[in-house]
Amino acid sequence: MPIVACLSKSPRASLLFSELAALDSSYRDLGFVSPSRKALVLGALGSLASDSRMVRLDARRSPQAARSLAQACQAKLDELSEPIEAVLYWGATNWPGNPPDTPFFLITDGPFDPRDPTYPVEWIPRRWPEGYFNLQSELFRRAEHVFTLSEWARTKILELHGVVPGKVTRIGWGPIGSIGGPMISLPPGTRYFLAVGHEWARKGMDLIADAGRRIHARQPDVQTILVGQPEGCEIPPMPGVVQVPHGLPMHVVHQLMRCATAVVVASRFDASPHVIYEALQYGTPVIGSRVCGIPEAISEPLGGHSCEPGSVDSVEEAMQMVLERDPVEARTSARGTYEKSGGWARCAERVHGVISAWRGDR
Repeated sequence: MPIVACLSKSPRASLLFSELAALDSSYRDLGFVSPSRKALVLGALGSLASDSRMVRLDARRSPQAARSLAQACQAKLDELSEPIEAVLYWGATNWPGNPPDTPFFLITDGPFDPRDPTYPVEWIPRRWPEGYFNLQSELFRRAEHVFTLSEWARTKILELHGVVPGKVTRIGWGPIGSIGGPMISLPPGTRYFLAVGHEWARKGMDLIADAGRRIHARQPDVQTILVGQPEGCEIPPMPGVVQVPHGLPMHVVHQLMRCATAVVVASRFDASPHVIYEALQYGTPVIGSRVCGIPEAISEPLGGHSCEPGSVDSVEEAMQMVLERDPVEARTSARGTYEKSGGWARCAERVHGVISAWRGDR
């Protein structure tokens, strides 16, 4: 039986691919691919940036990296002995193998938009923007179908690349991880907000810290915890704000999530943050900024509350609203929001449905 070969440039795709394989044995997860070191070095040499971080980002968006990724995809496909009916590829930065040979489907967080000033640096190929944009445009047009994690990403693709609306489907997304077992025991009445992530400036950690300081000034029992790599965003010490400026083991982060009053995602840009569903699966409400796909995941007021991007006042107001809600009702509602989303299993069903219809029409 011909198979659908599943490939990705990110290991997180395995969560979706495993659900697809459980639905249909003809889906085969081939793992993820990376550009070769040689390609990255050549891409870095072509960068015009002086900052080392920008050089690394340029290298990963370079034509050399795109060619290397395409070659790595093809090498994975060549290893298969079964006939390949189609390729399902998570990524829109390179061809998923040799494009004329095999039909392909794409999964993407969202496209590069050269007109949008809110895009973070890692989404912007400074050295090769025109070529990168044209490559994405051809990929989206040539794909049999494009799956986006959010409606925000779907709308972007339709606006930027003129793809037929019926050819782009939002599938949603899910949590990266979860843990079982009972919740950790905390002293009665313990209340804290949690924010997790790297690149603190983009994640709005400065806004969360300032809002947490204000809340703590009125309610001294309420703390705010920031976890992750700041990467150049220095936040001064503040009363009621605990900074953990490095990563923590996943099981520790998830225990913190399970017991938090709310998880705060005050990002200035965040296409489809998995932390939202990681929190909601435990019944922890989420406060999220109104950018990209965040609002559709929270489904305010069921999963939590929204705030204006870049506004400390709005973050503080949303945090106060959570504190004033009945905690049992808030957690029940948040958990219900996650169950309604269906997690990765529902995403897989949507992908499978579209590809099954395509197979039937051939």
